[in-house]
Amino acid sequence: MFIFFSARGQSSISAGEITWTSIGNDSFLIKLSIYRDCNGSPPGIPTVLIKCKSTGAVVTTVTMPNTPAVDITPICRTGCTKCQSSNCSFPFGIEQYIYSELVVLSGAGSCCELSLEYSECCRSDSISTLTSAGNSPFYLEAMLNRCITPYDNSPQFTNPPVAIICKNNDFVFSQGVINNDLDSLSFELTTPLISHGVGVSYVSPYSFDKPLYFNGFPDSVAFLLNQNTGVLSFRPIKTEQAVIAVKVSEWRKINGIPTKTGETTREILIIIMNCTENLPPVLSGPYYKEVFAGENVTFSIATNDYDTHDTLLLSWEGNIPAASWSTNNKQVKHPTGILTWQTQKGDARNTPYFFIATVKDDNCPINLSDTRVYQILVKDSSTMGMNEYDVQSGFRVYPNPATDRITIESMLSLKQVELFNVIGAKIRTLDGNDSKIFQFDRGQLSPGLYFMKVTDIQGNNKKFSIIFE
Repeated sequence: MFIFFSARGQSSISAGEITWTSIGNDSFLIKLSIYRDCNGSPPGIPTVLIKCKSTGAVVTTVTMPNTPAVDITPICRTGCTKCQSSNCSFPFGIEQYIYSELVVLSGAGSCCELSLEYSECCRSDSISTLTSAGNSPFYLEAMLNRCITPYDNSPQFTNPPVAIICKNNDFVFSQGVINNDLDSLSFELTTPLISHGVGVSYVSPYSFDKPLYFNGFPDSVAFLLNQNTGVLSFRPIKTEQAVIAVKVSEWRKINGIPTKTGETTREILIIIMNCTENLPPVLSGPYYKEVFAGENVTFSIATNDYDTHDTLLLSWEGNIPAASWSTNNKQVKHPTGILTWQTQKGDARNTPYFFIATVKDDNCPINLSDTRVYQILVKDSSTMGMNEYDVQSGFRVYPNPATDRITIESMLSLKQVELFNVIGAKIRTLDGNDSKIFQFDRGQLSPGLYFMKVTDIQGNNKKFSIIFE
């Protein structure tokens, strides 16, 4: 099915996403979040046209209820924004609009796939990396499958897709994703669209995977999107306004086969400005731990800021079941956060749980921040450590986690080494060279979780989960 959002009039939309929540009985709460540049016009009221993806047949049309705007410009407490007053000396202002409406899809019959679509004219003309952005339609797509059992819920995002950051400062952006279904998620850069299948036009030399001018441009290795967590990291070196589109796909094993159950694309606005000299705060590691199911795990996260006048605020987001979080915010200038989780026997799984910590300073006019993803792999207590020989198969993989290289040792000569991503897709196959010691170089793989299958010359094999930091 297609779900089409539209609105009348010309606006200045800069970012947004579409998400959904299953209510049951073929009912879904559709949520459209859009963000507009307060230097331009506000959006109209969207309507929702629902069509079947395979046939194009119209199922229903829904008018979204009006919603108040919220100023989300990330400024310090004493600052002002263009949303508050056109006379404000700070040049930016961003408003958030969140529309939601319950949609009953029983009239869709046998049609399973839904495509959710929003379109409005136009984008903010302050976006400098696109050709004629002010005349370019703003368009979002998402897809859900209403026939999945149990019903699918999209990932939700707690971090708005807007950032105002400083030139020449390292920047880490978390999507703030929460996935209540505990499906596997994958993230990829994609081209922002102006209509179905039609991408925006970039000002040269920009592109979807080089959407702004970063340190090391045009080498895309210096502009990183973690495919497992969705965290973006780069260092901007030019004042400009840019958009980044990230496609988030949900995967669930159905009859043992990884199957895509939904996807949504977030369009993110990045505003890069000149700042007075101010260093961003930092978060401490470690960023990854392994425990056996039933064990307790604790992260003690320290903060620091080399600008002695800054006071920091530490927060977290995540949906780890029964985890507790505490901080000494507002008691000290550089707070510490502690996450504690008593895992249970049923918590073991092949993919890590993760939570996200963010620290912000109180610098004016904008707060600088640092965001990190912390991962916990809960292993079945009946399995052995990754850095020991498996008695039956005779393989050893170390170090794990690793930074650049992993060593594989085998009691018999190795025939083949295969690497799979988190959703089970094979991404590398290497010849073991009939050696008992094999070194696997990370190359340009993004940080995160992978699965490795090693096979010896007699056909014995073993699968390991590995982490590149």
